[in-house]
Amino acid sequence: MKKIILLLIIPLFGYSQFPAENVELLLNKEIKVLPKSESLQQYGYDYFYKNKKIKKKYACCESYNSKYLSLVNQVFTVINIEPYKYGNYILELSNNEIGTVYFKYQPKFEHTFPFEFVGGITYPDGYFCKDIMEESDKFSDKVTYRTPSLDNISFTKTIDNNNTVYYLSCKTIGSTTIVDGKGVILLLDNGEKIQWKDKDISIRVNNNAKFEYSCFVRLTDSDIDKLKNNNITDFRLYIFDHVVKDPEKYKEYLKCITK
Repeated sequence: MKKIILLLIIPLFGYSQFPAENVELLLNKEIKVLPKSESLQQYGYDYFYKNKKIKKKYACCESYNSKYLSLVNQVFTVINIEPYKYGNYILELSNNEIGTVYFKYQPKFEHTFPFEFVGGITYPDGYFCKDIMEESDKFSDKVTYRTPSLDNISFTKTIDNNNTVYYLSCKTIGSTTIVDGKGVILLLDNGEKIQWKDKDISIRVNNNAKFEYSCFVRLTDSDIDKLKNNNITDFRLYIFDHVVKDPEKYKEYLKCITK
């Protein structure tokens, strides 16, 4: 009998609010070191250092890293950010009890970021509007605005003959083939739901040979109002569920295209 080996990928930390290339969002903010699962605590925390030279690990050592108990649940204020090698940054962190610690921040690798923002990320008004894509049809007066699809959600705005319409696009991966699925449900962080029970769900095989399910629905004024004031935490396409990461960004994108 053949043995089937399942590979389970376990994240090092719980859900982290990762600024990626938007490192400036960290300045003067309080960030908390997230706990690790029990099996990973023996490896401590990487990328914490005693000084800006990034050579001596802070509270060394557990597997050459900082000791787990020295950092878990500690809250730091980011008091300075400086560029470092290869597109990385050095965060200068301050804590009243343990003093100053330096962290090597790598904007391309979310798994190396062991923090969450105390109180969540606060984005300046209009911060993400620069990411909106605009497209004009040279054969007509139609103009289309699209938001990036960071985690399988995007919004579209079309203006045609002074008629403005907004759409929501969602997609996720399913484990099997279903060609006649219907129904879209959005879960919001205020406990409300937005539903389109009879909406057809499209299916295709993506570049990774996986079944990709998607929807494209028109938004009403009521839908837009709810989505501008609440975060989408999860969505379901027919029977396939998707947990949304960084939901604040989508709310901000929608605010941008509805201005």
